[in-house]
Amino acid sequence: MRSLVVTAFAAMCLSGAFAAPAAAEEVTVSVSHGDLDLTTEAGRKALETRVAAAIKVACVKPDSRDLKTMQSWESCKSAAKSGAEEQLAKSFAFASI
Repeated sequence: MRSLVVTAFAAMCLSGAFAAPAAAEEVTVSVSHGDLDLTTEAGRKALETRVAAAIKVACVKPDSRDLKTMQSWESCKSAAKSGAEEQLAKSFAFASI
């Protein structure tokens, strides 16, 4: 089964009465694509949709509106998207061979 791995450093927020620093944790989510034909536009779009959903799993939107927490969330999404885009490009190139 072919799959991509979306990796992100997610900031895990501790809830409590006192503000605590967020601890970074590496989160990986596998995205399977063995059932998709990546030589077609529909197959590529389906994989991109799955990757976007995986990024939402890896980088959970915080409940807090704290600026640092929101920045950490944005950084998590950005890093995950960058890593996934590299893998997508390789998968699309491999599919066209």
